[in-house]
Formats: sequence, C-alpha cells, structure tokens
Amino acid sequence: MGATRELYEQAVECFNRHDVDGLLAGASEESIFVRPGWGEGEYHGAASAADYFRALWEVFPDMTMHPTRYIEQGDDLAVEFSWTGTNAGPIHLSESQTIPATGRQVTGRGVDLVSVRAGRLRHSEVFNSGRSLDTLAQLGLIADEGLVGQR
Repeated sequence: MGATRELYEQAVECFNRHDVDGLLAGASEESIFVRPGWGEGEYHGAASAADYFRALWEVFPDMTMHPTRYIEQGDDLAVEFSWTGTNAGPIHLSESQTIPATGRQVTGRGVDLVSVRAGRLRHSEVFNSGRSLDTLAQLGLIADEGLVGQR
C-alpha cells in the first residue's frame, strides 16, 4: 500500500467520525474538491471544503463511507465506495428551496479520483449516485415505479 492510499484511508476514518479537521489534515488552500449532489460544486481550499462537509453532515448526520476497491498508481488513486446515511436534516436545494428531512436511511455508491503531490491532497473529484433517481426514491421524494430497470 502506497502513501496516497494511507492518506486516503486516514481521511475516511475521519470522515466516518465527522472529524472535519482530521479529514482535511492532508489538504491545503491549493486543494480542489469537486462534489456532486445537493452541495454540488467545486471547493477550493480546506476551509471551503470544511463548509461543504459540515453541511453534508447536517443533512446526513450519521453518514459513513465504505471503500470497496482501490486502484493506486503513484500519487493518483481511484477509490470505489458505498455510503449510507439517514436524512435527519433539511436538504437545501437553493436559497429559496428546502426539502424537510425525511428520516429515511439511504445508500449510494461512488468513485473518488484523487491526486496527491508532495504528500498533500491536490485534487479530489467524486462521482456518485447522490442525486440519482434511486436516491430520490429512497428518500421518498419520487415514486420508484417507472425507474429504469424497475418495470
């Protein structure tokens, strides 16, 4: 196991404890985080990313991620993962649109593409099912009949 994977595994442990300082210990103000879902966007620097993670944990206060496969090449890493969480906080879609908490537990899958340079996180981009029809159906926000493959 290389240094990039070790850094990532430490970050996952901190993510699952909701320890934002530990999670971002390997980041810097030059780090870039790209995230899908309700907090969709590009976050530059550890402070900006910290705000994103705190907001995510307000929506899913018990959220955890579970890496299932790593592909590491030098300072680059691809991580396949699953996640679970209970929607116990409101989902803020925009300044004027908020969905109340549903209380439902949801699961999803994703991939995180990570680049580390000189022992510091340079870039992390997640692709996941965070806003997929399946997740919306799990939250009870849309009917699950009619989804692709559900006929």
